[in-house]
Amino acid sequence: MATTKMLRQDGGPGERVDILLLEDDPAHAQAVQRAFLDSGMNSVIRWARTLGEYKAFVAAQTPAIAIADLQLPDGNAVDLLTSPVEAAPFPVLIMTGFGDERVAVEAMKAGAIEYIMKSSAAFADMPRTVERCLREWDLLQARGRAEKALRRESAISRFSGRKSREMEGNGS
Repeated sequence: MATTKMLRQDGGPGERVDILLLEDDPAHAQAVQRAFLDSGMNSVIRWARTLGEYKAFVAAQTPAIAIADLQLPDGNAVDLLTSPVEAAPFPVLIMTGFGDERVAVEAMKAGAIEYIMKSSAAFADMPRTVERCLREWDLLQARGRAEKALRRESAISRFSGRKSREMEGNGS
């Protein structure tokens, strides 16, 4: 059974942001949670320590965003990603203390909305990073809806044009 540690901050503006934090290092998890509390962002953080706990949390409730440590005791967070990023049910931000440019490119190609190196400054800036990622996610989703509507309109237009030609050919 997955354990949860929730920290809730209700003082911030806007809707409450449900964040799933996948981090096996308690000190890093506390640093991220503290940054959200200090920011005043209206958020709830659910904390998973393993990929298994993460999957259980996602099955119970889809988060607005996930912040995932790359290397975990039971696997690699890249395995959780969906490519392209906009096809995923929610954005995933990957963070790591170990990595290089190759690892960052791999994570981004696999579907991460962002990739950051762990540091005190990165933890402190996490609320702003999450806000930026959620804005980007909203834009990606809006673009996807617009493209879908355009394809639907194009298909209707082609079908209507075909029907008109068929009717003209029948002498109607």
